[in-house]
Formats: sequence, structure tokens, C-alpha cells
Amino acid sequence: MRKILSEIRKSTLFSNVTDEEILNFIQLHPCKLVNYKKNDCIITREELSRKIGVVLDGSLGIYSDSFYGGHTLIGIGDRHYLFGFIAAFYNNSHSITSLYCREPCRIAYFEIKDNLTAVDFIKTTSPQILSNIYAILTKHIKDDFDRMHLVSSSFVSTKLARYLLYLYAETGRSNVDLRMNRTELSNFLGIYRTSLSRELKHMEQQGIISYGQRTATILNLQALIDIENQSYETGV
Repeated sequence: MRKILSEIRKSTLFSNVTDEEILNFIQLHPCKLVNYKKNDCIITREELSRKIGVVLDGSLGIYSDSFYGGHTLIGIGDRHYLFGFIAAFYNNSHSITSLYCREPCRIAYFEIKDNLTAVDFIKTTSPQILSNIYAILTKHIKDDFDRMHLVSSSFVSTKLARYLLYLYAETGRSNVDLRMNRTELSNFLGIYRTSLSRELKHMEQQGIISYGQRTATILNLQALIDIENQSYETGV
């Protein structure tokens, strides 16, 4: 129990929570630590689950599955990413996304009893843990809306400019981590990989950015802003 405590207490789920509160939570919801390899599937959409999962190390690709079997990357679940809460209490135990390991991952799972309702969970969980859960879920919702804005344009240049501006706003730095490889980023933005590569090269030739394998440096912030502003003027 103490070994598990030392690993999970660093998670955002337990920020500003006492050891006693964490131990009480574990007693009600037994915890199991699981290691995964790169490309392992964590859970598929519509799969039954009564567990809350927290990423302790590594990162997950969050995919939305289409009716025809396609997979669209809609986000990255980094360290501290929380999943399964909505499924456990509000979605008939079905996952709403598919999760795959982008690298070796270590995940903490907390069991939820079949007869436990959302109200019961709230009554038996410390206010600080509940506050942390709601803060994490709020960020998940914000990330979903941010991506909807990123991909709403029909132009590759606008999508890429919006994504770079989004990363700049998050970090405040001109040198940004794209967080994804070229294939993942094209899937995330809903464009062809060749189109993405062509636009990256075009922006570099124009002196707007310089880019590496998974990084980019914004050389002309105003040019990116102008691309974004033009999208509103033209309505795309």
C-alpha cells in the first residue's frame, strides 16, 4: 500500500491531498499499477470499464473511432491524464474514446464497484480529490473545444497557424514542442501528411517558422496572426 502511495501521490489527481485521504480513497477503490509498451491498446471505444485510470508516466494517443473503422487522433494524454470517470458514472460504463500508448506507459487503475453511483462516489470522496477531478475534466473539455476550433478551417495554412498560435499561447515561448510526429499531427489536424509537409516547408521559406522533427520556432508571430485573422475575414 505504501509503495503504491509513493507513486500515485505525485499525480495531479492527488494534488494538495493528505496521505490519509489518499489511503482512504485506495481502501474504497483498490489501486493497481500496470506497465504498457509502446502501441499497446489501453481501451477501445464502447469497451466496458468500471475503472478510473491515471497516467503516471508516458503518454497516450486519444482517438475517436468512426462508424467505418477509421481512427482520428483528437488529443494527447500526457502524464496525469485521467480517463474512465465519465464512463464509470455517466456513460453506462462504455469508454467514449480509444486510447493507445505513444510510448511505454505506467498507469494507475482505481476499481469502481458496480453498485456505486456518482452520488455515492461524491459522498465518500474527499472534497480536494473531487476538486482535482473536476479541474482535470474541465481541462479535457477545453482541449476538445480547442481542437474543434483548430480543425474548423478548410485551409491547411489556417489549421497549422492556429495550432502554432495555440502552443505559443500555452507556453509563451517562440520555440514550441509540436507534441506529435508528422503523421500524428496531420491526423490531429485532419489533413494529408504531404499537405502538412508542404505547408511547413512553405512557412519556413516565407521566414515565418523554422522546424525540426517535433519542434518549431516561430520567427514571425505577426504572420501567423495575419493568417488566423484572414480566416475570420473570409469565413473559413
